[in-house]
Amino acid sequence: MQLRQKSELQGNWFQQARVTGKLALGSLLLVNAFTASVPAASAQEYRLPPIDRKDPNRCVLQSSSMGQANAARDKMYDLRECDLKGQSGEGKDMSGVIGSEADFSGVSFKEAQISKAYARNSKFVGSDFTNAVVDRVSFDGSDMTGALFVNTVLSGTTFSEANLKNTDFSDAVRRHSHSHS
Repeated sequence: MQLRQKSELQGNWFQQARVTGKLALGSLLLVNAFTASVPAASAQEYRLPPIDRKDPNRCVLQSSSMGQANAARDKMYDLRECDLKGQSGEGKDMSGVIGSEADFSGVSFKEAQISKAYARNSKFVGSDFTNAVVDRVSFDGSDMTGALFVNTVLSGTTFSEANLKNTDFSDAVRRHSHSHS
C-alpha cells in the first residue's frame, strides 16, 4: 500500500512539473514574439555612462578592429556630442556606436555596416548611406534632411520624430523599420 501511494505521488509531481514547464515555455514564447516585433531602442529610455572627454581620439570615425558586425569592441565606441563633419565612414564597420547629439552632416557612410547603434537627436544633414547595411539603429529625433539611403538595407531601424525632409529611400529595403515624424 505504501509503495502504491509513493508511485501516485511521483506521478502527480511529474504531471504538475510537465504542466508548469509547458506554461513557462508558452509564456517565454509569447514574450519573445512580442519583443521581437518591437524595434530595438524604440520604446525605452537608456541611461548612458558619462562621456570620456579626456580621450583625444574619441571623435574619430573608425572601423571595428574585431571585424564583426555584432558590435563587439574592445571599448565603448562613443561619439556623443562630436562634430564629425568632413570625416568619412565609407566601408567602415561602425556597429555599436553611441552617437547621440553628434553632427554627422555630410559624412559618407557608403557601403558601411552600422548595427546596434544609438544615434538619437543627431544631425545627418546630407549624409550618404548608399549601399550600407543599417541594422537596429535609432535615428529618433535626428535631422536627416537630404540624407541618402539609396539601395540601403534598413532593418529594425527607427526614425521616430526625425526630420526626413528630402531624404531619399530609393531602392532601400526596409524590414521592421519605422518612421513617425
